[in-house]
Amino acid sequence: MVPISQMAQQILDRRAQVAQREQSEADQVKDRIRTRAQRMGIRFNEPDQTAGAAGRLAPVDGGPECLRCNNQRYILTAEGMMACPACGVASRWAAKSLDRYSSATGRAASQTFQSFDIRPGGRQEPSLELCREAALAFAEMPEGWLVLYGPPGNGKSHLCASVRNALTQRGKACVFVSMPDLLESLKALMDAEGDRETYTGRLEKYQRAPILILDDIGAEKRSDWSESVLFEIVDFRYRNKLASLFVTNLDPFSPDDFDPRVVSRWTDALLSMVVHNGAPDYRRQAGEA
Repeated sequence: MVPISQMAQQILDRRAQVAQREQSEADQVKDRIRTRAQRMGIRFNEPDQTAGAAGRLAPVDGGPECLRCNNQRYILTAEGMMACPACGVASRWAAKSLDRYSSATGRAASQTFQSFDIRPGGRQEPSLELCREAALAFAEMPEGWLVLYGPPGNGKSHLCASVRNALTQRGKACVFVSMPDLLESLKALMDAEGDRETYTGRLEKYQRAPILILDDIGAEKRSDWSESVLFEIVDFRYRNKLASLFVTNLDPFSPDDFDPRVVSRWTDALLSMVVHNGAPDYRRQAGEA
């Protein structure tokens, strides 16, 4: 297990990287277009930023102007059509379609990092502060994986909601769902007749979400099917290096609690940071989940 001091330094390093990102995504897109144009011998003119400028279609969805996809929200790649990564509008559409299964309901919709109590009952809890800093770093720069684990009732779900709310406020496409709710949403399609959405299509939305927050892993009734679904999601996101926050009350290092293939992927130090929340259950004291 990584020492707390070393883990804290990793979090500080990640936060520092956020501050060093001076160039906006739009500027980076412009640079890529300019470089490509120069290689092709085409003169590059800075595009007019007004809606409906010549050569571009004005956004009809109320979203931002996008040079990358010409406001079409999708781009054509060697693998086929994909949501434009520059504007992220299509990705937000996909995330929105899963809102009815979102775990960001009730008080979770308003939970923030500021309201997260790192001193429940007035007692200093270093692991709570460490978890909050790790979650905040992930929210500021959603890259790679963050795995939070520990006993129930010590604020992990609050941090999930805080990450989700911080991301959505910045317009980032994000899916926040508990494992039991995710499985229930898939089961609903097994019995649905004439539904426009397929089981595979919905599973792919979870697999391909630009940012996935999967809470309460292990709280579901364990079965071959539930383990298969978790592996399919974890494996796809691992192979494609998609930003993910995984949260469980169980031991993520234990092959007795999880499929060894899942354990191997989310404990890969090259992609994932695993942080233990060792605080006791303070739900009754602090009124938080």
